[in-house]
Amino acid sequence: MKNKDLFQELRFQLNYYQIKMEMWWYHLWETEEERTEIREALRKRRESGGCSMWRNYLKGHPEAAKYAWEKEFVKGIKNE
Repeated sequence: MKNKDLFQELRFQLNYYQIKMEMWWYHLWETEEERTEIREALRKRRESGGCSMWRNYLKGHPEAAKYAWEKEFVKGIKNE
């Protein structure tokens, strides 16, 4: 059983470093247009209320609110 756990850990580590290298490599070849598109998509997501994980984090850490929609969300929680 211990060998199985060791093998799974090794697979996880290899996969982790493979993804890390792919992300590093992609950054070298990414065009400015692609970067702008990604930034715009992230901005739209933030403005539309972000993801549920971030909203859950803000519930426990209201001081992390940086943008206007985050501050409004935190105010809404306090008023409830």
